[in-house]
Amino acid sequence: VENMLLNLNEIVENPGINLLKDKFKGKPAIVASTGPSLDKNKHLLKGLEDKALIVAPEASLRPLLSIGVKPHILTTMERTIPVKDLVSGFEKTEVEDIYLGACPVIDREVFESYPGPRIIVYRSFDHFKWLAIDKGMLNIKTSAGNMAFKVCDYLGCNPIILIGQDLSFSS
Repeated sequence: VENMLLNLNEIVENPGINLLKDKFKGKPAIVASTGPSLDKNKHLLKGLEDKALIVAPEASLRPLLSIGVKPHILTTMERTIPVKDLVSGFEKTEVEDIYLGACPVIDREVFESYPGPRIIVYRSFDHFKWLAIDKGMLNIKTSAGNMAFKVCDYLGCNPIILIGQDLSFSS
């Protein structure tokens, strides 16, 4: 609740995911999460930015940008300050067209360190209802990867292709 209150200006000043509900109906999406299959297959994403919506947890940003792939939306929901390191240090021009889809329970410093645009995504917590500022509420579970999938589903994407969203182990 404290983080939410500290982020009120972000909530008020930025658009909500509700503005995009079903706007990508029937369009393909790719969730590019960190995981063994992202490292193995991230090269396959090159050139798909205009063919599919690419949504990625914030931890995937550097690996994707390192090969020239820009996700359209980053997802973040963790309350801890180390998330700041995943989204900071970028020039505005590097991320000016990558939306940070953030649940505003994140630490305020994460918002302050990301120079790109933002979109607010409420998680199904009652305290967002207390605000009476509709931004769109998703039933997100425990990871930014799950959040990325839920965002794609909310936007109406079909199919939703998962890369890196795995629990596989290499030898």
